[in-house]
Amino acid sequence: MAQQNRTRYAVLGMLAYKPMSGYDIKKMIDNSIAFFWNENYGHIYPILGKLASEGLVKLQSKPAKGGGRPGRKVYEITKEGLKVITEWVGQPHAEEYFRIEVLLKLFFGMLVTRETSIAAVEREKKMALQALEEFRKIREKEPKAKSNDINFPLLTLSYGEKHYRAVVDWCDEALKLLMKGQTGRKK
Repeated sequence: MAQQNRTRYAVLGMLAYKPMSGYDIKKMIDNSIAFFWNENYGHIYPILGKLASEGLVKLQSKPAKGGGRPGRKVYEITKEGLKVITEWVGQPHAEEYFRIEVLLKLFFGMLVTRETSIAAVEREKKMALQALEEFRKIREKEPKAKSNDINFPLLTLSYGEKHYRAVVDWCDEALKLLMKGQTGRKK
């Protein structure tokens, strides 16, 4: 099965919230879904052009604010675009394969000193703790759902919190083993 470009769905999904420029889309991604789905400007802007040519979004140029700069290009999802993103969200998701560099390096840990492996796990734990702190800040800012409503952004945040708590637990376990074991290359 051919790999499908899912950037289009990330962009359509963001525009389902509200009309935005490419810059605004990137900013919203960075402040909401970046812990599990990241996009860069090099992907967003070409996709916006393609989605516009397919009639899934429409361009609403904002007038310039003086200074000779061109107006912002703000995109709005169309009814057809909303139909496409809604259908995609309802389909089964593709099987995900993950790549975790620290695990690849630890797999070959016999090639380096034990201290090198310990440092790698400590960096991984630090990154996980930083992510958990970011999630805490996001959770504090997220508006509470009404009584029976599901807050879908918080549902995805919960996944990230559980994932990184598991990473911290694994790091603690790995560090205990690495500190007492005789693994790795001698200096």
